[in-house]
Amino acid sequence: MNSVRRPLALGILLILLGSLFIALAFHSGKECAPQYTEVKLSFARTLEVQNGGEVEAYVLAVDAPTNAGNILVVNDPDGTSYVFARRNGLFYPPKPVSFKNLYVENL
Repeated sequence: MNSVRRPLALGILLILLGSLFIALAFHSGKECAPQYTEVKLSFARTLEVQNGGEVEAYVLAVDAPTNAGNILVVNDPDGTSYVFARRNGLFYPPKPVSFKNLYVENL
């Protein structure tokens, strides 16, 4: 009788331990699941446009054929204007600005 109880008890113990490990694996899998967030990618590129041409982007700097210290850049068609200051040969806005069409006054 003792010889039958030992394997039976060992089998029940192994089944209980296996069930416990499976339950822990499922539980920890939910906590360790990766969290996905939306990432917006941006890149910079150089565009060559005629004065008043379509840009449809954020403008970081403008290269204009003038020796002035500042230029006035107008966002067509809404007419909002920004003063771009000259630094190191390029004209920079106070902050990156979204433009549809870019028009530099007095060019």
